[in-house]
Amino acid sequence: MKSNLKKLLCCFSVIALSQMNPAYGQSPAVDDLIEYINLRMSRSSIERIAEDGLVSIKAPDDTFKFDIKEASFNYNGLNDDARVRVFCEYCIGQYDGGHLEETSHRQSFLCKSEKYAREVIDAFRRLRKSYVERDKGFETYDAKIDTGPTSSRYKSVTEAIDFINEIMTISAIMKVDRNGRMLINAPDDIYDVQIKEAEFGFNDLGDEPQVRVYGEWCISLSGKDRGRVVSRESFQVASSDGAYQTIRALYFIKSAFTGMDAATVNNLKAVTGTRTKSYSTIPEAVDYINDRLKYSILMRVNDKGVALMNSMENTFLFDVRACKFGQGHATALLKSLLNLFDHESEEALVVECHGGIGKYEDGRRTEPLDKQSFQCRSESDVKDVIKAFEFIQARLGKEKGA
Repeated sequence: MKSNLKKLLCCFSVIALSQMNPAYGQSPAVDDLIEYINLRMSRSSIERIAEDGLVSIKAPDDTFKFDIKEASFNYNGLNDDARVRVFCEYCIGQYDGGHLEETSHRQSFLCKSEKYAREVIDAFRRLRKSYVERDKGFETYDAKIDTGPTSSRYKSVTEAIDFINEIMTISAIMKVDRNGRMLINAPDDIYDVQIKEAEFGFNDLGDEPQVRVYGEWCISLSGKDRGRVVSRESFQVASSDGAYQTIRALYFIKSAFTGMDAATVNNLKAVTGTRTKSYSTIPEAVDYINDRLKYSILMRVNDKGVALMNSMENTFLFDVRACKFGQGHATALLKSLLNLFDHESEEALVVECHGGIGKYEDGRRTEPLDKQSFQCRSESDVKDVIKAFEFIQARLGKEKGA
């Protein structure tokens, strides 16, 4: 009887302690990290982390809850202050008085300084690693990356993701799974990228440097506009040098799925940023053309002469052998307006093929076109691109007759 009474009193004691201190029962290491984080956050604080990894953060007006195993973290310095950004695949619940108001895919928490914010990020990552390791049923993926003899801050997919997320300023990579599915968390949505089919490049057309992700119908949305296919998307980074570092890291992540060796990655044009000055093969001519196109990207010209052009909103297919290539002509009055919309100006390459240009929107074919223009960086570049396409036509003709 006394033994049962002692057990009952012990049970009531544990319940009472857990009510007074929600973090009661957590391991000392977890408690220490929670205290470490809370000392560095300025307006919010962790109330507790449950045994299953559910984090509860009390903010001035609401409480936020998320599974630390599903979340990732990076720095947010966009508001002239220092914040820790938490992001995941719509796993952040916002509660008001115990009532769930909404579920979001990102949330930032203010810290006392940038130094403290970065220390909080590191502490959150250590906590995440701890909870992932203790949950044997939680599926995670990582793979080693061979970056060759050169020194690198990453030697695995996970380390490369963390490296990239330190450079990205608005968006962040959430994860790459064992099938090569990469999820990028952006303010407007989550981008689902099949990394084995994706390509990466520097986008210098905006106010800030960006990394462009593009490919042959390999990008779709998995958030608000779930299932919609997009031809490309660009993500802002801290600097031009950071853009090329990000591109290199992305190709090394891709190499974990394609087997591309380190020497090949390090010599990719997208990684080195070199401009092609001449060509003697079709692949070299494609690179030459892409260095002179302003918005669009010639993805490939296959052995049958079919070209795939990745544009801002659409993708176009056309047979190079059946098309005519010329320079757009517009009046001086219209030129400035037409340039804004990638229409026929003196800086536009015009592709003509009667009913032979396939236009694809959201991955679906629309009406065939007779003519389509693609903006180049200058009038002289248009002339160079025309010559390069004519070279491809001639080379395809020779290969066909061989």
